[in-house]
Amino acid sequence: MTWVLRAALIWLLVLIVPADWLHKHGLIVTSRLTPSTITPYGGKAFSEMLEVPPFFQALPDGEGNPTASRLRLLENSKRLGPAHTLGVEISAEGNGRYSHWGNYVVFSSSDNSNPMTNGRSYMARYPIHLTPWGAVFGFIGPAVLLALARILYLVARSRIADA
Repeated sequence: MTWVLRAALIWLLVLIVPADWLHKHGLIVTSRLTPSTITPYGGKAFSEMLEVPPFFQALPDGEGNPTASRLRLLENSKRLGPAHTLGVEISAEGNGRYSHWGNYVVFSSSDNSNPMTNGRSYMARYPIHLTPWGAVFGFIGPAVLLALARILYLVARSRIADA
C-alpha cells in the first residue's frame, strides 16, 4: 500500500468521518446562565447570550422554522417550557416559557420571579454543529498538514541518502 493510499485512509477515518458526524449530529453543550450576564428583556422575560465556539453554530428557531431549536432550558434541574414561544408571549405570560433565537435564549422563570436575584440555577442544553467553514477547515487543514509532513519526510530522507 503506498503512502498516499495510507494517508488517504487515515484522513478519511480520523478526520472526515468525525467532521461529517459533527456537521450532521453535533455535540450537546451545557451552558450555565449566570445571574450577572442575564439581562431584562421586557415584562416577565429575560435573555442571555449562548456560548458557541468558533466554527460551530447552534440551530435556533427562526421565521422559516419556528420549532427548529433543540435547546432545553432547566431551572434547578427541572425543565422549563413550553419552548418555541414568541418573545411577546414570554414577556406577557412568563411561567417558564422560553425560545432560542439567534445566539440568545429568551426566557422567564417558572414563577415569574427575577432570575438575576431568585437564587435558582439555570442551565441551557443544546446541540452545536460545525458550520460550513468549520467543516471546510476540518477537511482541508489536516490534508495540508499531512502533505507538509510528507514533504518534510522526503526532504529529510534525501539529505540522509546524500550524506
